[in-house]
Amino acid sequence: MSLAQITVLLDIPDVRVLQTQITEHGELIITVKSTLPSACCHRCGREIRKFHGYDEWVTVQHLPILGRPAYLRYRPKR
Repeated sequence: MSLAQITVLLDIPDVRVLQTQITEHGELIITVKSTLPSACCHRCGREIRKFHGYDEWVTVQHLPILGRPAYLRYRPKR
């Protein structure tokens, strides 16, 4: 399955699929990146337009895709 097909299946606005992989347990790991020009500060909630880097990787469970458990993986902007 191509990255474009995964993007369509996810249907999450302002997100680009960077990579997909299937683990030895049959789980689908989808690495994504935000395409938004800004983000919210995780401490105060203010809008950030000038980024200082990225935080640690975060993995969250998504709905199954084609019968496989699916997880989204991303690095929050800081």
